Amino acid sequence: MSLVERTPVEIEDGKPLASRVMTLGDYLIEEWGSRWPEIEAQLAEADWDLDSEIDLSKYPSWEEVEPRARALALNGTVGIEDSFEGDLRGLYETVGKSLLQPLLDRQLLKGDPGLNPEGKPISRYDYDRLKEIEDRHTATMAPLLEAYLAANQSYRAAEWELGHYEHGLLVAPEPTKDPSYSGQIESTSGSFNGWMVELYFEVEKDPLLNSLLAELNALAKAKADELKLYIAGL
Repeated sequence: MSLVERTPVEIEDGKPLASRVMTLGDYLIEEWGSRWPEIEAQLAEADWDLDSEIDLSKYPSWEEVEPRARALALNGTVGIEDSFEGDLRGLYETVGKSLLQPLLDRQLLKGDPGLNPEGKPISRYDYDRLKEIEDRHTATMAPLLEAYLAANQSYRAAEWELGHYEHGLLVAPEPTKDPSYSGQIESTSGSFNGWMVELYFEVEKDPLLNSLLAELNALAKAKADELKLYIAGL
């Protein structure tokens, strides 16, 4: 990882701290203490030189980074100096992929084992009728998906305020996971001026999100069932 040059920002007695140089390994051991073995395991397969020197005074404090990291995590916007893998619009595409995915063209629909298991040919007329069915269901589902996004953002905000995320300078540990949980998961990682953030959301533990997902999945099934019924009658 290349180190980003920054002016000293840490303050002691009202003055910027002088350069604080130490090896990467010494810093990580000091920073993570009893959790160092966990960090060390994460770095085992990465080509990190733990003997390399870093100047900690060239990085902003977490208190300076946290507001921007929080905004990016919750809103999905990305600044010039920041990165975040995925955003809420990406979440829209992920959740909606199987729910609002448009029909394939009519030739590919002929070979769709889910909607057209018998491989019946689809005329232009019938394809247009199928699109009408799909559009009707999509119009019903789209507002619910937007409601899911809004609820998801509120859920993320609540989880953030509870401190249910991991962060660290240069490296952050893997989030703690509930081994008994088997529902939908959203995990996101970001980098902010040298600070790493790891978020892990077990979304079906939230009653509102779970309810919206169940309703969306039920509507998606109703759409698929109506499309299959139409094709079966051809």
